[in-house]
Amino acid sequence: MKLLLKNYFLPTPKALRILGDSFLSFSVLVTTTAILNDKPTLAIIASIAGWFGKCLTNFATINETL
Repeated sequence: MKLLLKNYFLPTPKALRILGDSFLSFSVLVTTTAILNDKPTLAIIASIAGWFGKCLTNFATINETL
């Protein structure tokens, strides 16, 4: 697996896409719960973690020929 900037617009491998979407979904759940329970620091941390995790999967590829 390679993480490269030029891979951003290439198709994301299915396993990594599932991982990234799951990470983002969990982050949204934690963020919503934190907001409802008046924990803004946790909400901010979960939002950033979800965004970061999803963006990381966009830079990944399994194809070694790139």
